[in-house]
Amino acid sequence: MASKRRNMFHKNKTQETTENATVDLRICAQQLETEQASQWRALFQLPLIIGQLKPCISRYVQSYQTAGRSIPVGTFCLGTWQVRRKKWKEDLIESLMVKTKMPPVSLPANLKDVQDMEYRTVSVKGTFDHSKEMYIGPRSCLTDGESKANEGRLFTSSGASGYHVVTPFVLENTSERILVNRGWVPFSQKNPKTRLKGQVEGTVELLGVVRHTEPRAPFLPLNKPDVGVWFSRDVEMMAQFADTMPIFIDAKSGSGVPGGPIAGQTRATLRNEHFSYILTWYSLSAATAFMWYSRYLK
Repeated sequence: MASKRRNMFHKNKTQETTENATVDLRICAQQLETEQASQWRALFQLPLIIGQLKPCISRYVQSYQTAGRSIPVGTFCLGTWQVRRKKWKEDLIESLMVKTKMPPVSLPANLKDVQDMEYRTVSVKGTFDHSKEMYIGPRSCLTDGESKANEGRLFTSSGASGYHVVTPFVLENTSERILVNRGWVPFSQKNPKTRLKGQVEGTVELLGVVRHTEPRAPFLPLNKPDVGVWFSRDVEMMAQFADTMPIFIDAKSGSGVPGGPIAGQTRATLRNEHFSYILTWYSLSAATAFMWYSRYLK
């Protein structure tokens, strides 16, 4: 009896397994038929999908064509703008050169008048206060300034770096104190003890070019007034440190003294690279216009 029951159990188990396998095969077949049907439906619906996407594709192509037209026009406008900028810069440079070559005038007593006189030459008379000498640097020595005179030049290296020596100047007629950039010295001559001959004493008369505070360049180190070293010309802060009026002048070349700093360190020119910008923008305009013509019109 036990043997018979075991045989019946195995028979039922085998039959159940066969039925399950048959069901799985049917399910797989149905899934396969469903996937094939979906693929065929998608294939037949492809023209409809393309038709729905056509407006989007058309807008994309039109946008691309519009961008292609705008690039030549935009770069042409930028080139024209640089032409105007070049003319403006040339007029500004000419104005600076005219101001530096105008006849010298006396330094106005009114500070507000001095604010409108940048690059004008003024005449001052008084004495230097060497005890509060300051230095702006590093700077290169200018040898082609507004004057060809070489009076008072002890150092003649044009390619080396050094400092501009700024010294308080006591005006004779008012006892007011201003700042005078006496000129350039190399690093090795920063210490006044190395150029005692140029530390002029007594009353002197000199010509100088009025200068204002220069913008601080990005990443430029901060000024160090505690040690008398300035990386940029900050007239207000320098005047406060040296107890002077916020008036700053660059001594002209003829105002140098023997053994002293090289005077005439006014740079009365500005960078004028607008011609290269003009070539760049007009070249881009011409190149992109030719590409657009070849692609859509030719």
